[in-house]
Amino acid sequence: MAWTYEQKFNTLNNGDLNGQDSWSGDVSYDVVDTLAFEGAKSVRNNTGISVSILRVLPAGVTVGITYVALRWDVNTDTNTCQGGIRYQDDAANQLTNFDFRRVDANNVNLIYGDSISGINVLTAATINTWYVAALEFNTNGDGKFRVKWWSEATGWSAWTGWKIKKSDSFDGTIYAVRFYNEGTTTPYDLYIDTITPTDPTVPPPAVGRSQGIIFSTICRKFKDLKKNFLLFPVKDWAGSLALALRNSASRITATMISI
Repeated sequence: MAWTYEQKFNTLNNGDLNGQDSWSGDVSYDVVDTLAFEGAKSVRNNTGISVSILRVLPAGVTVGITYVALRWDVNTDTNTCQGGIRYQDDAANQLTNFDFRRVDANNVNLIYGDSISGINVLTAATINTWYVAALEFNTNGDGKFRVKWWSEATGWSAWTGWKIKKSDSFDGTIYAVRFYNEGTTTPYDLYIDTITPTDPTVPPPAVGRSQGIIFSTICRKFKDLKKNFLLFPVKDWAGSLALALRNSASRITATMISI
């Protein structure tokens, strides 16, 4: 079965992720509305100690591509520390992971892999910056996977070569996703957002001919209002347009129109 799970956290309640959308684990992972890759919310952990939280996937996930947005803020821990997301073979083992790993007070690396298939540096990362990591996998029999990464400054990297998870315990499915932090006692901020099978970096489509026809239709409908108005696409494209009606030089009202 292909990967279908998606969670952007925008509809969850602020506060503990534990207990929401079947996530289970440490209560230090909070849904927050102070910073997000998309929408209004993300998940934040800033304990600086080793904790995790897990979400079991639908049974039989063996193929697909999944994306996740990650960000590392505050880098004061003087010891080796890291945090990110793991894709679990079962409750205890992992196919692979995306982590930020501290290099020094100003630098981190974005890494992937595990103790069996090996740890690899994807890129030297910048703190206080969003990265999107993509995992493509076909776990039927041998645990084959490859990865790539994106930042606003660089765009997408190339895919890595395919890797094989060599593990006698591997049963051919991805059981769960796990957020985790490893550290000592000094807090650092890890943000995770937008777990999705759809590339979250693709911009919304431009307004094209069909939207122009709809615009003309709306113009005719509102002609009798004798008011100036503008039509423009919303930022988070969802098949809607925003119609702004200018009632006076100082007042604008808006409504959403589905197309």
